[in-house]
Amino acid sequence: MNSLPPKEPICPHECPKKALLGRLYGIMKAMPDSVFEIDAEGRHLFVHAQAGGTPIEPELVKGITLFDLLPTHIAEGAFEAVQEVLQTGERKVITYTVPPPNTNSPIRYFQAHLGPSPQGTVIAIVRDVTQDREHQQKLQEANQALTQFASITAHDLREPITGVVGFATLLRNRYRDQLDERGQHFLDQIVSVSQQMERKLDDLLDFSRAGKDRPFEPFFLGAAVDEARRALVRKISEAGATIKSVGELPIAQGDRGMIAQVLQNLFSNSIKYRRNDVPPRIEIEVVSHNEFFWRVMVKDNGIGFDMRHKERIFGVFQRLYTTDQYPGTGIGLAIARRVIDRHGGTIWPCSVPGQGTTFNFTLPKVPKVSR
Repeated sequence: MNSLPPKEPICPHECPKKALLGRLYGIMKAMPDSVFEIDAEGRHLFVHAQAGGTPIEPELVKGITLFDLLPTHIAEGAFEAVQEVLQTGERKVITYTVPPPNTNSPIRYFQAHLGPSPQGTVIAIVRDVTQDREHQQKLQEANQALTQFASITAHDLREPITGVVGFATLLRNRYRDQLDERGQHFLDQIVSVSQQMERKLDDLLDFSRAGKDRPFEPFFLGAAVDEARRALVRKISEAGATIKSVGELPIAQGDRGMIAQVLQNLFSNSIKYRRNDVPPRIEIEVVSHNEFFWRVMVKDNGIGFDMRHKERIFGVFQRLYTTDQYPGTGIGLAIARRVIDRHGGTIWPCSVPGQGTTFNFTLPKVPKVSR
């Protein structure tokens, strides 16, 4: 009986290394991105490239420079980014366009993430973001159309509603004594409902304005807090509320007026949904969320709410309580989300019934200026 040849001894170091390299190779083949290793001269040392989903032979790119592969104006920007990563040791993201090879082809958009390697080179992961950009453009156009529709609708409806409020109020003031108790009640209801509709139209206009594009600039977050506090000075005084900052507030990037509106809406909610046994206490704290965003926390000691409703509260005209319990139209948080979405951030609550609520939202940091 012939025996099988003896197996070679397994190397405890070499085999795991080969297995790891095999996994990395499999991951790279499955990635839709292109991966390059670039040295200080802009030369490609390693290449795993995709073009429109079709692999490119590494031999066609390996050893050539950025200036051999890309148009001059793009290569210059990429080479400058490589030098910056090598000098600072920090990651960098650049976006560029590649002109079409012919008039029938669309412009391609690419985003490159660059980072330093232990070998003193730069690893660049490049992704074709043309489709993402097209989807974003379509979404932006749809949002603009919706914003325009909301604005026109609110303007067109406001005039007749204002007329109803005016005539109903005039009728109540002049002829109230000629009506019986039931008639007076009906007239009061007409005035009340008309005024509520008027407030909803005003809020709808605010919601449409929250989506309008205005240039983003660096601003001191403390100035936005002060602006929001000044707008609520009467409510703060009547409720005996306190609003204070915990720690230093940073410089953020965005639309200061719109962020002040977000803070005003959050402060107003904290004052409105307060507990009867304690005066409202609101704290604002800001921490670093990640490399690109601040995390702003607005914490109160109010009545809180059930987190099962954490998405419902951001709906337009959505409310957890009746207007008899807490007056308002229920659009403040919808405006807040719209503004934060436009800033590229997110907003979310953390709440415990009877123990208060913390609203968190992220804001862009001021971009670092490339030298």
